[in-house]
Amino acid sequence: SDPSPLRDADLIEYRRSIRMDHSIAATPFDAFRFAMLEMKIQRVLGTQGLADYRDQITAQGSDARARETSIEAQLLSNNCQVCDNEEQASLLKEQGNEAFVSGEYYLAVRRYSEALQHQDLDVEDRIKILSNRSATWLKLEQFSQAREDACTALNWRPKDVKMLVKLLRRRAAANDHLDNMHEALQDLCMAVELQSTACDVSVDPAASQETSTPEEDVTAIQSLWERTHLPSKTVALWSRHQPQLPASEFKRPSSVRCHSTVASRGKLYQWGGRMCLDSASMNESLVPAELLFVFDSASLSWTQVITSGTVPEARFDHSAVASGNYMYVWGGNLLGRSLMCGDESVWRLSLESHEWELWVSKPTKSKSKRGGKKTRKKVQPSWPTLRTGAFSLLHDTEMLIFGGEWLGYRFNEVWAFDLPSREWRMLKPNGTYRPPPRTTGGGCAGMFVAANALFVYGGDDDTHASCCQFDRLCFQSCTWSRVPLMGDIPPCLSEHCIAPIKSRNGEIQQVLMFGGYCHGRDPTSPPMHSPPSTHTVGVGTYCNLLFVFDPKTWLWSHLPPATHVTPPKAAQTWCLGGEEGQIFFGGGYGVEAGSTATMLSLIHI
Repeated sequence: SDPSPLRDADLIEYRRSIRMDHSIAATPFDAFRFAMLEMKIQRVLGTQGLADYRDQITAQGSDARARETSIEAQLLSNNCQVCDNEEQASLLKEQGNEAFVSGEYYLAVRRYSEALQHQDLDVEDRIKILSNRSATWLKLEQFSQAREDACTALNWRPKDVKMLVKLLRRRAAANDHLDNMHEALQDLCMAVELQSTACDVSVDPAASQETSTPEEDVTAIQSLWERTHLPSKTVALWSRHQPQLPASEFKRPSSVRCHSTVASRGKLYQWGGRMCLDSASMNESLVPAELLFVFDSASLSWTQVITSGTVPEARFDHSAVASGNYMYVWGGNLLGRSLMCGDESVWRLSLESHEWELWVSKPTKSKSKRGGKKTRKKVQPSWPTLRTGAFSLLHDTEMLIFGGEWLGYRFNEVWAFDLPSREWRMLKPNGTYRPPPRTTGGGCAGMFVAANALFVYGGDDDTHASCCQFDRLCFQSCTWSRVPLMGDIPPCLSEHCIAPIKSRNGEIQQVLMFGGYCHGRDPTSPPMHSPPSTHTVGVGTYCNLLFVFDPKTWLWSHLPPATHVTPPKAAQTWCLGGEEGQIFFGGGYGVEAGSTATMLSLIHI
């Protein structure tokens, strides 16, 4: 018998002979050739397998053709030469690459399979060969084998990010054709996330015909999302409540704007800001600095507290976070002293005793004398420039500050203030990409931390218009990247409210984004799926849309109200988590601003 392995040409010749009824050839040589081919096939498939193969060749239809292709793939992969050494494995891999480029996919599968027979093959080489064979299976429309090879390669945990991206793409393509669209969606989203940290994703010779780019991946994700998008498993049940207000001249603490709100132990603490006392003249004044308003989600009531200690000056558009039993305040505009006047000190308020203290003040610049002349030491900035309207949040034991503006100049830096050590540090990102400078208003967070990264959405850019810029700072690599907007794309917003929803183990599983204001741009552009639920006032637009962001897939979903009660259209609203599955939104200013507290109950089906 002929010991040589089967080739693509052998199978083509055999199929042609069967379909043209040339099993009895015209010449003895042809008959001998046909018999030798059948013996080779029978040696792999067995007698019954050979009969099944002949039936599939003579049958008609796409199903028969798919079964025939599967059998031929088995024939070629099982007739591999034994690979004895690493040099031979490398040579077989190169032959497989050449066969792939020339379109001889069956031969490529066989060469890759032969190379994988080498037991001492390096892990990285094995991953590359499996990746190449997975790409070849995709060309042969053998999607189960393509997924299996991609999964096997991923189980080896490739260290190269570019290889990991390619394997995720190939497994996603296979799952898509196998109608496993949710798995395909997760793989593509992970590939996009990895590409945000990889400068370039090259294509190896075996997959030279793959031209997928990050933009094409995003398009594929959007297509998959539209095909798999079902009604959300999270139902939003809104209800309105009228909280009891404190008996004072400031009877509407919820309508104060440009203030700060922090949440701690089921209570919300509101401090500072501006408030219009005369609705006829629309004159605004600063809320007295000694006043602190406390909202209790259990009793739905406001309490006015007179603070003591070293009280800071009244201000608005400042930054504030809560950690433990304390609230920390920095920055803002002290409009009372001049047109633009700020405070660079960090202040701390005890939420139990309601006593203020100066936590740390900005150190004076050091000077030294040399040769009788005064010269300033050139030192690295250790304190952020004074600013208002900065994005802020608490991460571990640090208050993070992003963006903001001062005297018309907008920032795009990230500063971290360590609360225990009372020290500032500026994060120095790697790479070349930087997010555009922007600001937000009223102490609104506008950003959140999830999956060891800082996400920033929206804000007012240098054109004084709301933007839909979505950026991510990876803490591990300290690199900025722009996050693609996918799913129900939110409108361009600023002064919006963001509320992360944590699971029982403390991991953020969802992020809610509600309300906001749109300056100078149509809030229905560029949303691709978001309904235009807005109300225009003057040159801007208030919004009452609720969006849910999935940190794992980077997909946005619009969550419409499940009841006849709709939330107010307002900006600079506050949020407070109540019982499990309940979140309170309230305050703000806009079309329906007032003291109403709107409760959102998130029911997971």
